[in-house]
Amino acid sequence: MIKINHDDVKIMLRIPQLTPDLRKILVSIPDGGNISNEQADELRDIVGERLTEIGFDENYEVNEEGKKFEDLIDKLFTG
Repeated sequence: MIKINHDDVKIMLRIPQLTPDLRKILVSIPDGGNISNEQADELRDIVGERLTEIGFDENYEVNEEGKKFEDLIDKLFTG
């Protein structure tokens, strides 16, 4: 199990590629909560895709949104 907080949920709910099932899970825990390792793996992949899309500036430096995505990816890592 992975514990996510309110801010994590807010960030992920703004990702358009979120699957309906994952969106439903996140909506059900608006203040944060536990997600399964499998859900964390799926979310990490989606957050990683979003990082590559909008997480870098024109000089390929991580922007503010990218930093949030990187932190979230680290949190979602189930190793």
